[in-house]
Amino acid sequence: MKKLLLTLSLPLFLFNQTKAQSLGHVTIVSAPPCATPGLSGTIVITPIPGVDFYHWFTVPAQVFVLLNGTLPPYETASNSVILSYVGSTPSYSLCVYGYNSCCFTDTTCINYPCTTGIESAISNPQSAITISPNPFTDKITITNKNNEAGEIILYDIAGRIVAQASLSAKAETVEVPIGDLGAGMYLYEVRNKSGVMKKGKIIKS
Repeated sequence: MKKLLLTLSLPLFLFNQTKAQSLGHVTIVSAPPCATPGLSGTIVITPIPGVDFYHWFTVPAQVFVLLNGTLPPYETASNSVILSYVGSTPSYSLCVYGYNSCCFTDTTCINYPCTTGIESAISNPQSAITISPNPFTDKITITNKNNEAGEIILYDIAGRIVAQASLSAKAETVEVPIGDLGAGMYLYEVRNKSGVMKKGKIIKS
């Protein structure tokens, strides 16, 4: 899949005068194409002398991808990260810059033209679907006013499916018992036959 590399200069107002000097330009050597849940690939950048850490982030911020098993933003001293997909992901940019105690590099972004689910999200407003309570203890309630059949899928932060349940077009409210899940953060997708209607984060207390 064709990828487009962009180079951006970070706004100077983000840093004070002593950090305005650029350490150079981050070059992405290799990167995986837009993948499906469960698949992964390694992104490699050219090491830059003097850089202590590389800061990775996505635009928009709430995208279902993991970097070395962690939701971005993510920082590492390594010049490579493993990119994996938790769920269906619309088009987004994955960006990186390097820095040390005094200076920063330019920011480089790689654009992924993924399209899964975005049309469905437009035609089915997220406000028609609510998931509560958040945080939850033993169950969640999905209110679906779209009058469409579908399903809800829960993922842990490693991208594994930990629970899923069907949504009926005849029932506006569905309760899903998930009290056996461990405490922590989970990601969810509410899907119909066209794609993703809503996705987000939910906390087990």
